Formats: sequence, C-alpha cells, structure tokens
Amino acid sequence: ILQTTSNGITESTITGEILLAGNNEIFFNITEPVHQQMQLTNNNTIIYYPDDMRAFNIEHNSTDLRTQSIPQIEPLDLNYYDQLGYKKVNETTKGDTVVIQYISLANKKNPSLITQKTINGNTAQLIVASNLASKNYLQLDFIEYGLFNEKEYIKNYSISSFNNGKLIEKTTYNIMDIKIADNTDLGRIKFIIPPEINIEVRSFN
Repeated sequence: ILQTTSNGITESTITGEILLAGNNEIFFNITEPVHQQMQLTNNNTIIYYPDDMRAFNIEHNSTDLRTQSIPQIEPLDLNYYDQLGYKKVNETTKGDTVVIQYISLANKKNPSLITQKTINGNTAQLIVASNLASKNYLQLDFIEYGLFNEKEYIKNYSISSFNNGKLIEKTTYNIMDIKIADNTDLGRIKFIIPPEINIEVRSFN
C-alpha cells in the first residue's frame, strides 16, 4: 500500500504492507520512510521499531486508532446511508451517472448533508458536509476499483479536507497488490518482538 498526504506545502509518503489475520488482528509492515511494524487489536496497538529495538503498547478504545488506521477497500453498499437512517432528498441521473443527496435529521437545526455520486453502480465520489450551507467538508474520490477473488475492491482513492471551500489536506491511498497471505508474507509481516525488548506502555483512554 502507498499512502501520500499533502497540505499544499509539504508532502509525506508511507509505503508498506497490511495483513488481515484471525482474531480480528491487523498487522502493518511499514518500510518507508522508517521501518515500523504494528499490530492492531480491538483495544491496543503494538508498535515496534526493529532498527531502534524499541516497542510501544498503546491502549485505546476500539473505535479510535483501529478505525483510523485501516484503509477502505470494500466498496460502499449503495443503500448504506438509507440503512443508517439518512433521508434521501434528491436524486438525478445522467447516463451511467447517478447523484443522490441525503440529509441526517439527528440535528434538525444543522442537518448534515451527504452527496454520493455513482458511475456504473460504483461509488465514484462522496462529499460529507457538517450542515447544508457549510463550506467545510470532506470529499472522498474513489479513483480505481480492482478485482480479487471475483469481488471488487477499492484500489485507489483519496480523502480531501476542505475548510471554507479551500483544500487543507489530501491523502491518497493506492493498494498496489492484494492476495491471500502465504508463509513468506506471514514471516515478513506478522512480527514477534524479541523477549529482551522492554515494551513501553502508553494510553489514549
């Protein structure tokens, strides 16, 4: 996976691999810019720097770091926002492109607005605004889809943050390859911290 983040002034790139394992575990092997290995579970994250021989155990709520760290690869269900209780307020169709707008009535004074554009049945763009007239919003562009085990997955997408209509930050994810892990992959990604290394404990709770 290749992750690139830019704010218009500086740009940073992270290259690595992700392993989805059993017991709801996720392993990362980051190769650039620093060799870093991570193990995520529901309530903690182990971070290991092999070159520096240092390791950290970060305790967190299940909805914190875990959710933020996992790139989106599963296509969005076209009825996703209906299922969440959003109300469809507008739908337009032009050729193979459909644009649907939803509002959330959770905050009736300032309902959030979601605009979903699909092309040939796949979500191509999402714009999520905190309220109907807001110029502060997130824009997700699903650039490329791939095929694995006869199922589509999101191969390339970006997340852009806008403040007052101005682009603040853009992060692009490029999934370069996806496959079922073999023994070589397990040995490279599913790491074990040597017993002589003291694991430093941190907490985000």
